[in-house]
Amino acid sequence: MLEKQILGLQQVIETCTKVDKCFPLQYIKCLLFIYEKGGMGISELAEVSELGISTTSRIVHSLADRRQNNTGYHFVMIVNDQNNGRKRQIFLTPKGKVFVENLLNCF
Repeated sequence: MLEKQILGLQQVIETCTKVDKCFPLQYIKCLLFIYEKGGMGISELAEVSELGISTTSRIVHSLADRRQNNTGYHFVMIVNDQNNGRKRQIFLTPKGKVFVENLLNCF
């Protein structure tokens, strides 16, 4: 049983390092919450992930298309909330969904 778990974790690490050699664990944490409950805002994501709002905002923008010194990962898209123009909702892109499902398939 332990060997299977270790193999699964190794596959997760390999999947992440194919995207970026230094892919942060916090990004994975946020992606999993977005996968589970798409359409949440940054404040809600910050709350469930137990991260600060500024940290969560930076992560979401990196997962979208704006990463410091580089292009974003294009794993999420940020859209305006139809009910409140001041709010934005976060959803996985098809690329992001494939990435998360690849992670989940490691186990």
